[in-house]
Amino acid sequence: MASAAIAELLHRYAWTYDAGDVAGAVACFVEEGTLTTVVAGEEAAVRGQAELEAFLGAARGARAERGEQPRHLVTNVVVSLEDDGAAPRVEAYMTLILTGADGARVECTGVYEDRVVETPDGWRFRSRHLRFDRAGA
Repeated sequence: MASAAIAELLHRYAWTYDAGDVAGAVACFVEEGTLTTVVAGEEAAVRGQAELEAFLGAARGARAERGEQPRHLVTNVVVSLEDDGAAPRVEAYMTLILTGADGARVECTGVYEDRVVETPDGWRFRSRHLRFDRAGA
């Protein structure tokens, strides 16, 4: 049961971000949650809901200004529930499709590596690590 609820968290994050609901995407994290991205070996991290909102808002706003509608496809979700009580580890593939006036295209792919915790409001990201598969992401 926990695995299905955790997979739902990954999907909810993608749906809210793609819909432009930045507050909804941020709500998928605990208060001091972190999001780390790695592009061509360069790592950038934001921590806490205020930084997450600023980062995700700027990224989503830039796509909207360019007339791009993102569609994050989250697949091959694997949840590892640890016997020692540690936060479950979640791995998944991400494919980003962008749609615009000229059609749709695959923009990039990557791998999510997450740590999640169960809260009174359901499962939330403690940390979300996104490693893009190519430099131009």
